[in-house]
Amino acid sequence: MSDDERRESIDSGYALMRLIVWGIAAAAILFYQAHAQKIGRLGGDGIFISAGSLVLLETLFDIRSGTSTLILSTFKRSENSPGFWTSVAVSGILGGVLVFGALGDLLGLWRF
Repeated sequence: MSDDERRESIDSGYALMRLIVWGIAAAAILFYQAHAQKIGRLGGDGIFISAGSLVLLETLFDIRSGTSTLILSTFKRSENSPGFWTSVAVSGILGGVLVFGALGDLLGLWRF
């Protein structure tokens, strides 16, 4: 297996992992929306912290692989550096807001 084939295999693995991570995060948030009364405040904050952590993990996968997807556009760090870093920043900010917001709600600083 050549280096290019190996790199392509790793990139496709990261793409699948990103899809799985976003799917789990979205499913957790939708589950919370459907069952908010049963889950309660602590469970809801736990779900948002978990979802935000998964999005931050996906951002680390993007940085490691050098390829990031923002909506329907894919950016490679070597070909389009500003687009890549913009996509990484958007994902990182979204994950950080989810984690930070849920921690603030959990500590009683604000209410979702």
